[in-house]
Amino acid sequence: MGAYFCLIGIAKPEPSELLAALEAIETPEGDFVELYQSPSGHCLIMPGQMLHDAEGLARHLSIRLPGPCVLLHFSDDVVWSYDLFQGGHVIDSYSSSPNHFAKASDDEALRLKGRPEVICANWPGVTVENIARYLTNKELLPSGSQSKAYDTDKSSECDAWQLCDFMRKLGLEYPVDENGDVICEPIKHMTIATAAGLESKAAFAEMLAKVRS
Repeated sequence: MGAYFCLIGIAKPEPSELLAALEAIETPEGDFVELYQSPSGHCLIMPGQMLHDAEGLARHLSIRLPGPCVLLHFSDDVVWSYDLFQGGHVIDSYSSSPNHFAKASDDEALRLKGRPEVICANWPGVTVENIARYLTNKELLPSGSQSKAYDTDKSSECDAWQLCDFMRKLGLEYPVDENGDVICEPIKHMTIATAAGLESKAAFAEMLAKVRS
């Protein structure tokens, strides 16, 4: 089992509106997160450890804010994926390896194919030509392939860190570079959680307590 993390990108939010949306779910019992802003004006939420209801948080923000939010996942060092939210609904999804966790049905594989035209119609500053090559099924590539989707990319198509190349095309900057150096500082720290997130966190803590007892 490799690393796992998730991030939430927010398209050019008005700072006051974003802070109001986050403060509405701010709680000492929540998950610690850092808020970053890219030169593009887009913002990124990065958890200190994990988000117990990442989907619920992305949905909440996409309801409270006029623009879209993208929930980004990095799993087992080999899979990256996203869900694009607008108005509380998932309008597009992608997985680099749709069969990684379980055999995907035909409908599920189609849902996880990703539609670059949907991203470009909703996320400002992106063109189909600049992201379409990312949205391929990596399971069909030769094992260990070092080919890149675009010449300017830092990661190969078989490397889940291609997620960061995709993020850069969206105008989102992962705050740590490939050498492990911090390249940008958070503009705010908070502890936030949805109601479902608090329930999930409490259940997880109870499970850990039983395992350790």
